[in-house]
Amino acid sequence: MSSTPPPTTLLPPAPGPGPFRTADRLWLAVRLMAGALVPLWALTFLVTEGSEHVEQCAHGMIGPGGHHRVERTSVPYNATCVYPDGTELPALGALEWLWWAFLVALAVLVLVAYTLEFALTGRPESRRRFLVLTVVTGTLFLGLWLLATQGPASCPPGLEGPVVAREESLFPPQRACVHASGTVRELVPDWLSRLTVILLVATALSAAGAVRAHLATPRK
Repeated sequence: MSSTPPPTTLLPPAPGPGPFRTADRLWLAVRLMAGALVPLWALTFLVTEGSEHVEQCAHGMIGPGGHHRVERTSVPYNATCVYPDGTELPALGALEWLWWAFLVALAVLVLVAYTLEFALTGRPESRRRFLVLTVVTGTLFLGLWLLATQGPASCPPGLEGPVVAREESLFPPQRACVHASGTVRELVPDWLSRLTVILLVATALSAAGAVRAHLATPRK
């Protein structure tokens, strides 16, 4: 009596590079680039403080000389000498362009990763990832919005004459001083105001992605 051999089970081929692996690699690249912002910011700090840029402006070693004001920014760390004729001399020089080019590249990478992850919401990793993104972007938005709206209550003296009016906007966050010469001087950096809008949109998209991933995940 002959026995029938059991059917041979063919193992599926190992998954090759596909959209799931591409999404994971994109998010890995996002984390690496975001981590690189820390040493890049430290470099802007060292260049600004080590160049003695403010002292050179004060002694007329650079620029047109004479009366001027110094505008400082934290992101990137920079000091810019601003003169009455409109001349602006930043301490970073070309490094400032490198900083913003790096941020643009990071933003494009995040956008591509968002789009691909949103299309792959059928896997559990998407739900977890979008929940984390919602918390992170929402926290950043709230922190930066509070930073922008809780700034100095008075307009600092400038080269444009006395202040005759003050304008405020809660969203996008902005505070501006209107001088007698007609010049409007914004107290909230333009990048900070735009970043709050971007983070609010990112929070809404992340929350939508988390809901979509939850509905699309197969139930056991």
